Amino acid sequence: MSEVLASLTVDDAPKGYEAITLTRPAGMGRVEKYDITEEQVDITLKEAMWLAKEGTPSPESTLPITR
Repeated sequence: MSEVLASLTVDDAPKGYEAITLTRPAGMGRVEKYDITEEQVDITLKEAMWLAKEGTPSPESTLPITR
């Protein structure tokens, strides 16, 4: 799984977001940036998963770190 996530690009993220949204997952809160309901996504799914878990960009991220 980690190899698959590592190979995904920003271009893959909108389809991943769409797939997750189509399943109508329960318990998904809303976040200000990169919410699962957004149609315009400019990060990878791996980065989105890290943000959902940690609340800040991963150490190897190119995203600016905000706390």
